Amino acid sequence: MLTSFCGALHLCFVTPSFPVDTSNQFVLQLRPELQDALISVIEYHKCQKFMYIYDADRGLSVLQKVLDTAAEKNWQVTAVNVMTTTEEDYKSLFQNLEKKKERVVVVDCEADRLNAILSKVGIETG
Repeated sequence: MLTSFCGALHLCFVTPSFPVDTSNQFVLQLRPELQDALISVIEYHKCQKFMYIYDADRGLSVLQKVLDTAAEKNWQVTAVNVMTTTEEDYKSLFQNLEKKKERVVVVDCEADRLNAILSKVGIETG
């Protein structure tokens, strides 16, 4: 709605949200690259083995950087695409983490998808 007003009034609208397809020439969508920051956090916490849950819509480039770095540093990464994973798959993945006493899960998706995932595996949110 805001972008419609900006287009109608010929005003620029600058947003840090993830870019969406729009024909409005007055919208400038900025989002910083997060790959290097994520890699730095993983290195800082000395994570050698972790599950990386990503959103296929926007997470592929970050996933590629994580996997490239994992190959260099001998990390063990389990990549999970939220778009193709079923409720049973999530339950199995989290049960395996529990059995192996692994606690590191990196989540790269929107909050509503994260809440849906957590509710599927029986973790209360909010």
